[in-house]
Amino acid sequence: MTKSQYQQLVEFIAPRFDDLGSRLSRVEVSVEENRREIQAVAEGVTTVNRKLGRFKGEVEREFGVVREEMAAGLEAVRAEMASGFRGVREEMASGFAGVRDRFELQDASLRDLSARMDRWEGG
Repeated sequence: MTKSQYQQLVEFIAPRFDDLGSRLSRVEVSVEENRREIQAVAEGVTTVNRKLGRFKGEVEREFGVVREEMAAGLEAVRAEMASGFRGVREEMASGFAGVRDRFELQDASLRDLSARMDRWEGG
């Protein structure tokens, strides 16, 4: 290759190398910007994870309180129902006892009436 050809080659390639150098500089700047953005996103994710962890803890505590309140409320309802059922049972037993007494009185009255009729018819 002659000196003149070499000079032409350098003149032809040099602007492309300059352009390539400029592109590489932009890529380096872009990579650095991306690195900063990725770092910012990572920090944001970490912050969100911490907040989410705190929120999760708060929700678990609140649900614990709600469960305790519900358990206490349900226990009170159970006790009230048991008391109410005892009252109903006692009332029913008393009512049935009264009905039994009336049947026994009617049965005794019918026997007495039957005995009287037997005496009247027989006598």
